[in-house]
Order: sequence, then C-alpha cells, then structure tokens
Amino acid sequence: MATAKQKQISKKSNVASTASERYEIRISSERRVQWERAKVISGFSTLKDYLTHLADQDAERVIKKHEKMTLTNDIFDQFVNACENASKPNSALLAAANSAKEQGF
Repeated sequence: MATAKQKQISKKSNVASTASERYEIRISSERRVQWERAKVISGFSTLKDYLTHLADQDAERVIKKHEKMTLTNDIFDQFVNACENASKPNSALLAAANSAKEQGF
C-alpha cells in the first residue's frame, strides 16, 4: 500500500513526466550512493522523485523566507511611529516618484 507521501509524489511525477524542461547534473559515485540511500529511507521509488521533492520543498522555503518579514513588537512599533510621523516628501522624492510612475513602476 502506498503511503500518503508516495501518492503525493506519484501525482507530481505525472506532472513531471509531461514536462518539457530537462536538467542534468554529474555527481560523484559516493554522492549517488548517499542520495540513493536517503531516497529509500524516505520512501521514494525513484531518485528523480526524491530530488524533485527536495528541490520543491527548498524552493518553497526560500521563496517564503524572502517574501515574508517578521518583526518584533518593538521594531513594529518603531515602524508604525515612523509612518505616522513622517515628514512631507521633498521635491527630489516627488520627482523620483513621478518618474517611476511614468515608467510604469
């Protein structure tokens, strides 16, 4: 009986099998043996599924880390205070904002 992880990977494998992109790497035989052991221990049937799973997980982690910012209460309070007490923008900042807007930013 397939585990939930294997079912999830087999669904992803179907998507990957119709993919048009290809990526090849050369690795040492020692690394290949290590990866194969980890694949079996993790319950994956193919090295491709195992490596795809790892890459997907890491990509999600890296993207989330760079898209989200967590602030301490003190820093958040300082940020809110700076926003609420900001001085009016000077002419150089207004010109830069207008230029960016005209360029589609």
